Amino acid sequence: MTDESDNENGNAYLINRFNDLAGTKIWVAYFSNNWFHGISDAAPYTQKNIVAGKFDTELREYARSAKSFGTKLLIE
Repeated sequence: MTDESDNENGNAYLINRFNDLAGTKIWVAYFSNNWFHGISDAAPYTQKNIVAGKFDTELREYARSAKSFGTKLLIE
């Protein structure tokens, strides 16, 4: 999903707006979200560093945001 400025920004408002315009509900809305955006002083985002807990604070914040999204999510 993209916003009015063509930025990738999946959010409930855009999904609901699409549903209203289409007259039906979409089943899947795919978008990317780089949870590490804005982190400049962190080590490389390797599996080893993630498992070691180097990004626990950021991942917990991402999870809280995902929980408040208001619909089912599939995260890969």
